[in-house]
Amino acid sequence: MAESRRYLQNLNSSQRQVATRPDGHLLVLAGPGAGKTRALTARIGHLLIARQIPAREITAITFSRRAGAELRERVATMLASGVGKAVRSGDATDDTVRRPAVWAGTFHAFGARILRAGGARTFGRTRDFSIYDDDDTERTVRRVLNALGVRSGSTRESDTGTEANETSRTRSDVVANTIRAISLLKRTAGGLPNKATASDEMNAIFGAYEQELAQANAFDFDDLVSLSALALGADDELLGRVRARTRHLLIDEFQDTDPAQERLIAQLNAPDLCVVADPEQSIYAFRGTSPLVVERFLDTWHPATIIRLEQNYRSTRRIVAVAQRLRDASPASVLAEAQSSGRDASSRNQPPRLRLWTENAVGDQIRFWTTNHPDREASLIVADIEKRLRDGCPPEEIAILTRTHAQMRPIEAALLKVTDLPFVIVGGVAFFGREEVRDIMAYLRVARTDDDAAAFWRIINTPRRGLGPAMVIAIGREMLALDPSTRNPLCALRRLTADGRAPEGGYDLLALIDELRAQFASGSTLPNLVRSAIELTKYRDHLSRTHPDDARERGRRLDTLTELASRHSDLRLFLDEVVLSTQVDGPREDIGSVRLSTVHAAKGAEFDHVYMPGCEHGVFPLKYQPPQAGSDDLVSAFMASENPGPAHLAEERRVFYVGTTRARNTLTLSACTFRQNRRAAPSRFLTEIGSDLLVRCDPGTSNPVTIPSSTVQRTSARNSRPVSDLPQA
Repeated sequence: MAESRRYLQNLNSSQRQVATRPDGHLLVLAGPGAGKTRALTARIGHLLIARQIPAREITAITFSRRAGAELRERVATMLASGVGKAVRSGDATDDTVRRPAVWAGTFHAFGARILRAGGARTFGRTRDFSIYDDDDTERTVRRVLNALGVRSGSTRESDTGTEANETSRTRSDVVANTIRAISLLKRTAGGLPNKATASDEMNAIFGAYEQELAQANAFDFDDLVSLSALALGADDELLGRVRARTRHLLIDEFQDTDPAQERLIAQLNAPDLCVVADPEQSIYAFRGTSPLVVERFLDTWHPATIIRLEQNYRSTRRIVAVAQRLRDASPASVLAEAQSSGRDASSRNQPPRLRLWTENAVGDQIRFWTTNHPDREASLIVADIEKRLRDGCPPEEIAILTRTHAQMRPIEAALLKVTDLPFVIVGGVAFFGREEVRDIMAYLRVARTDDDAAAFWRIINTPRRGLGPAMVIAIGREMLALDPSTRNPLCALRRLTADGRAPEGGYDLLALIDELRAQFASGSTLPNLVRSAIELTKYRDHLSRTHPDDARERGRRLDTLTELASRHSDLRLFLDEVVLSTQVDGPREDIGSVRLSTVHAAKGAEFDHVYMPGCEHGVFPLKYQPPQAGSDDLVSAFMASENPGPAHLAEERRVFYVGTTRARNTLTLSACTFRQNRRAAPSRFLTEIGSDLLVRCDPGTSNPVTIPSSTVQRTSARNSRPVSDLPQA
């Protein structure tokens, strides 16, 4: 018996409680670095081994595909080989909901499986639908806005220009705001617009956009969650099948759950529901999330057991102290508010507020630098990184975490000045977002189906074949004459060529598509299809003409795409995986490189050494800018209620908290006395940390920033304690 419960070894008492808690509603409050993945892994092992729960009844939902892969790998490693084989990829979106396997993946992958399993028919689409990525969504929105008379510009990578930059930026803002409004509608308003949540103009845009998706037999990324919840509510047979697979449901990073995901969870109604959350790590208000989701969990799933994971295994005691100070400075936790409101708390077997502690070493002091300019700040950070690299630190164990992308510019410039300093910018264009990768993938999508309008419009004149704006208009007009069942641009082009009304390039494009389809139908492997798409389009020649400076680098990405395709045998599943690949889930390009990243893009990661520049008011915390009344009717209904001042500051503190807790061994904070030609004040977060935890390193600045100790004392009485008195085992 002891041998069969090896999965409980090396767990602390709280983690063991998580693993062995009986069925019911369980809220695990987990601080950063507290071993939550280990606890979730052990709980799955306990269900499979000790309780003999069928693997097909267990589902785990994670924040990212990479987190899901890590969970699956840990389960497979922990379990005996016979049981470990039950674990399969959670990113496949096939319809085999009865297949006996533990499923682990993201909300979006889970929603896609529901739609593939029959949910798509609720919305008049087939199970062979396409999934639109961000680029497809943007192109579709541009077409809708143009059709409705709203001007918008192109954002293709190759677009350049100087005189029209400002105009293009304004047009791009209209598109971006429209996309954001549509996304928020789907995340927060149940997937459908109504008069209470959107203006007449927004309703018109939303309706036209949805019509485009339906005509293309496609769903966008947000649909995968919002519409899968609606599908379950409309199809009892499908609901029964899915509920059979989710009797034991585990959800990680629950604080990042948006209203659409909450509705999906409610539809599942799992009798055994375990969620892991830390309200202080809720940093996606711009996506419709709120730390109050934890409070709503207690309301909806009452009674719920609460277990706290407070021991930090990641960071030094000084870094943990910084984290606790920031927690202390935040508004009263939602759990404390729940207790004080008089609700029954009898099922809460531990105090609700987390008190982080660690048995790790005290560690290096938290350094704080001040300089008089962002360029100087960047130079100092890079010089310090050079020293660490000379001392033998692996580059991938160093991260520079910023609040905004704009902060990266001087840092990137400083990094580029150093020879042989490998670095990667995370949060830029991801691998699957690269122009050349998207182009070839679009050819594969068109080879698979007539309906994928977004893919067709992408390739119609790429590489150039004389099918310019006039032909685009002609195809659009021809589509109006088609039967609704075949109303797509590819069928329209076939009619135009059949009647001799298309230029030669139209015939060439159809011949190319038909050749790819013939290879696909004959069973050609995916890597061969990729190679054929590259060769038939003469795409490498196209790169040499349009991107002579980096054609070779872009060509190497096509080689990487071919290699990635070799890992798959099903085109549809490969296309799904590409879309479901998030920013950090594409091919790893940061191995062996210093990471320059926003805090948001670094969520879930950890590093030996972390630098956080811009610790100034207006940068960290970012200045709150309320929307101007009447400035944009497209999004005013959302922007007006999004993040009022106090809530914005609380969110900024949580972002700062997440950044500091990425560090294992050292944490270096820095600020400028001047930024953008204005005097900058130190961040209030520095005062909340306290001067007793920060060691000043002012390398030659003439205007040192002081941290008022009086403010520190007002923030938290605990700030006066020395590091030696911090909680420990």
